[in-house]
Amino acid sequence: MKIFKKFITKEVLIISVIFLFALIIRIYNLGILPGSLHQDEIMNGYVGRFILLNGKDLYGNSWPLLYFDRFGDFPNVLPMYLSGLSTFFFGINEFAIRFPIAFFGALGILPVYLIAKLIFPLNSNAKFFPSIIFSLLPWHIILSRSTAEGITGLTVFSFSLWFVLVGILNKQIRKIFLSSIFFLLTYFLYPSFRVLVPVSLLGLLFIPTNFQLKKILIVLTVFFFALTLFVSTTKWGQGRYLQTSLLQNIEIQNLIKGSNEAFSFDDGQNNIIVARIFHNKFAGLGREFLNQYFAYFSPNYLFLNGGLPPRYIVPGQGLIYITSVLIILLAALSIETNQTSNISKYMYYLLAIAPIPAALTIDDTPNVHRSVLMILPLVFIISFALNKIYKMKLFTVPIIYIVLLVFVIEFTYFFHQYNSHSSSYKSVLRNDGNKQTIQLLVSNQNKYKNIYIPVNNTMSLYYLFYTNNFSSNLEKKFSGDFVIDKVDNVIFLQNWCPSQSLEYVQIPPESLVINYGDCPPDSRFKEINSVYRKDSTKAYSFLIKND
Repeated sequence: MKIFKKFITKEVLIISVIFLFALIIRIYNLGILPGSLHQDEIMNGYVGRFILLNGKDLYGNSWPLLYFDRFGDFPNVLPMYLSGLSTFFFGINEFAIRFPIAFFGALGILPVYLIAKLIFPLNSNAKFFPSIIFSLLPWHIILSRSTAEGITGLTVFSFSLWFVLVGILNKQIRKIFLSSIFFLLTYFLYPSFRVLVPVSLLGLLFIPTNFQLKKILIVLTVFFFALTLFVSTTKWGQGRYLQTSLLQNIEIQNLIKGSNEAFSFDDGQNNIIVARIFHNKFAGLGREFLNQYFAYFSPNYLFLNGGLPPRYIVPGQGLIYITSVLIILLAALSIETNQTSNISKYMYYLLAIAPIPAALTIDDTPNVHRSVLMILPLVFIISFALNKIYKMKLFTVPIIYIVLLVFVIEFTYFFHQYNSHSSSYKSVLRNDGNKQTIQLLVSNQNKYKNIYIPVNNTMSLYYLFYTNNFSSNLEKKFSGDFVIDKVDNVIFLQNWCPSQSLEYVQIPPESLVINYGDCPPDSRFKEINSVYRKDSTKAYSFLIKND
């Protein structure tokens, strides 16, 4: 009993309550909110369970550890294992797929609290501020509930950072080496950390320490820079980068080239040297990078409308509460001049480097997932401001009470918007209607000899997942992006409108044709059913032959 009382302290109880609150917020109605499984989510759950059951992935690769070979795209496979494993505990459903990321999101409370203890006085309640803000932040809640693997990467990175900071402050070499294991793990959880880890370690070199620790930090920094360089030369390391890279995008390069040619024409034919100095490819790419980079610090992105992809947007809600702006302004007006610690200064450095991987890409920008690391320093910077106004009063009322009240109001508004409107907002981009289509198909499957359906949007995985088909017989039957010819009596076609691509006379009379909702009407077929999305747009049409 005495041992129990020794560990269950007031601090442990408080941080446990914060963790439980964060977990509840992240798993409440998780199976139905967001409204439908995105194709990346269904991929994680299906592929993860398939490998765990059969020892091989869909393309015949045995127990992949670094990546899943998706023919040109190489997503990290560890998040797939987590989602797949979860289905053995919670069943083959949406909650099971999403639970691991939601759990690791809530678990991020712990390293945030541990880092806060290194910054704030031990006898100050301010050490709980970062964890509270972290638990309430819309940005983190939205990603945690959407199977965004960057959230798991952020939690592991935060633990890594705590280990290395403790090692530096307490001169514990073992803790620094332990941190390197966690830093290495982030490389296989989310690609952005392959850039962020070595750059974040570089900033730690400027925290004062003894010469021996400095040498160890230098070795680790060089090692992770070399590792990032090596990964960037591999086929799997280049896959997603080549698809989204600012430096590789032909459209961006053509725009820059056209702009430079126009500027060079204005400079005149006799000023070739001047034109080459001011209007070259590197200058154009540099300006585009800065344009992308600073977009991540815009008020519209942070406080008003959020960013992309659209499936992460909550209508009328930013990524951070507007109250945060007022908190920082109030702190700036305070005459209190507490000296900022080296770790506090490092948080500003971390904020500065966090958008770099996202700014180097052009797909769905500004991207809330690729800039996920910004969450960590932002909660600390807001907490620094809260700490400064902690003892300030407006007349006789402590300002901190007013701030907390406004936070609660903003959180209530956010959760209403998220709960009531996020599922219908551009629901087509969340593959809304796919599950309903498969359920309707299955309920009528025995009535038809053949069922023709588009394979697009990984519809083959939706069918296999919701029919609980993880048979090893499927191995090596897939090509490309989860393209498979036939499963049971369901024939998958690489066309959004099978009614248009099939030869009418070759379709057996007892056949069902399922068209995408945007396909034009076809007088040769009779529509017998349809599936609508939450935004009232048609997702799919069920057709049979007229004759």
